Amino acid sequence: MNGRGADDRPQPPEAGGRAAAAGDRHGFPGRAGRRILSAGARLPRGLWLILVLIASTLAFQMLHVHTGFYVIGETNQLPTVAEAFTFWSGKQAAPLVSQTVSPGSFRLAPRERAEFRLTPPPAGSRLELAGRLRARALEPGERPWESGRLLLLALDGRGKRIPGPHVACALRGHTPWTDCAAVLEVPPGAASLVVRLMHGGRSGVLEFRLPTLRPAARRFEYEPLRQVLWWSWFGAALGGLLAWKPWRQPYGGAVLVLGTAILVGVLAPEDWLLRALSGGLESAAQTGEKVRAWMVDPAPSPRERGGAQPAPSRPEAPGSRTHALKKAGHVLLFALFAIALVKHFKGRHPAPAPASVVPAGLTALAYAAVTEILQILTPDRGPALGDFLLDLTGVLAGLAAIGAWPAVRHRGRLAAAREASATGDEQHPHSAQAPPGSRNGLGRERDDLAQAE
Repeated sequence: MNGRGADDRPQPPEAGGRAAAAGDRHGFPGRAGRRILSAGARLPRGLWLILVLIASTLAFQMLHVHTGFYVIGETNQLPTVAEAFTFWSGKQAAPLVSQTVSPGSFRLAPRERAEFRLTPPPAGSRLELAGRLRARALEPGERPWESGRLLLLALDGRGKRIPGPHVACALRGHTPWTDCAAVLEVPPGAASLVVRLMHGGRSGVLEFRLPTLRPAARRFEYEPLRQVLWWSWFGAALGGLLAWKPWRQPYGGAVLVLGTAILVGVLAPEDWLLRALSGGLESAAQTGEKVRAWMVDPAPSPRERGGAQPAPSRPEAPGSRTHALKKAGHVLLFALFAIALVKHFKGRHPAPAPASVVPAGLTALAYAAVTEILQILTPDRGPALGDFLLDLTGVLAGLAAIGAWPAVRHRGRLAAAREASATGDEQHPHSAQAPPGSRNGLGRERDDLAQAE
């Protein structure tokens, strides 16, 4: 006996092959599973962490949609009779009962609205505004808010609307009876609340039933999970920054600043962001008026000339400029972010342009997707496909701009060379009569220009 058992005897190659094939057919994980595991093992650990966080955040969103994130109270703060609502057709008020279509159902024509004003609860309170609406051939206007809408507006002491989320439902075209609801927060400084149903479109009919306004409270059991996800994302971002060290990378500072600006714009409370934008726009408009009045002598008014007063222009809807500025900010910031990423990848690995454009574009798109997913964890924001498409437009615009820049710079150099050549011929008319065997500076420059063309 040599100490070796019967199981230790070498098997013929055919037997080993048959055993491996049987393991691939019946064992776990099998050939396909082993390929998946080997491919996953080659992924960086940081990427695995990001994928796990994305899956956890999406699961949190599914739980939110399935069970509801808020507990809705039973007390309706709106009246249940139509006589309490005010109907407006232009500037003329009338009882809402005159717009009755059927018992409990009312209708609005273009530029008509119905509203009810109430005293708000303390700032920070959440209210669920719910209603049932139907649109029939409702053609929207040119502006985004010119449609059939159910709104909760917060007004300050002067009667001006406080910027912030206020839309519970928006309809257009042919829409059957739809139940819509939204939980909105009472902003600081609100002196009154207005529940408004409006038809801002060009034609068609908006039908509705009386809405309800009930108190809402966030479910306590979901808050710890949301906090865990927030701190997990924060830890992953901090670890990525310490490993990447952008302050030591080419164009890393620009990438870090633009990425932080995008993140702040996406995750900041919408009411705070809208107040900041509207305040900045109002300050800029006032400054522009002061500069215009200082630089240009004011023309005499129609009253001073004895003429008729001009008709007042239609006031711009609240939040119109801030809405447009927000959408333009998506495109501009991601265009600059894509350009900075191209410069960063090209500085780290000097290579032809396509070798840095492709990873920069993919990184910018991945960042856009992550910023949209992170809005799931915010109390008053949410992911939107339209915002992601705007981000995609900005990335493509930035990549197109940095791709077209070499051609534009080359054309500028050719134009400068042509101008320098023409100026040299005018200043030295005899330089063109140089001997055939010699080439002066202008001749060599024209040769270079011809070769470049």
